[in-house]
Amino acid sequence: TNILLAMVIFPIDKEGNLTMAGEIRKLYEDRKFQLVVNELVAEEARIVIAKKFPGSVELLEDYLSSLKLTPKPSALRVERCKKLISDVKDAPILASVLQDKPNYFCNNDIKDFHTERIKRLLARRDIILVTPYGLLKAYNLR
Repeated sequence: TNILLAMVIFPIDKEGNLTMAGEIRKLYEDRKFQLVVNELVAEEARIVIAKKFPGSVELLEDYLSSLKLTPKPSALRVERCKKLISDVKDAPILASVLQDKPNYFCNNDIKDFHTERIKRLLARRDIILVTPYGLLKAYNLR
C-alpha cells in the first residue's frame, strides 16, 4: 500500500526528480511490466488516502483504473497464511501474493516479509521478493 501511494502521490521529490516510487511508476507507464494490485491493497490505499490525503482521492481512483486489480483472497487462504508470517495482520497480503502469483512482489516490510522463511515460500512459487530498490535494480536502473 505504501509503495502504491508513493507512486500516486509522491512520484517526484522537492527538487523535481523522480523518487524510487516515481521510477517504478515510469517503468509501469512505459509498459516494462504489468502492475498487479490486489483489491485488498486498493481498499487499504483508499482508506489511507481518504484520511491523510483527501484531496488525492480522485487521483488514486484514476490510477487504480489503469491497473490490473485482482480479487481478495479467500478467508481460508488468509487463515493458512497466518501460520506462515510473524505479524498475522499481514496474512491477507501474503495470501493475495500467493493467490495472484506475480513475478515480483515489491514490498518494504523488511521485518515481516523479507525473512528467509517467506523468501523460500515465495521462491518455491517462482515469486521474487524485492524492495523498491531491488525492483529498480532488476530493471538495471540502480
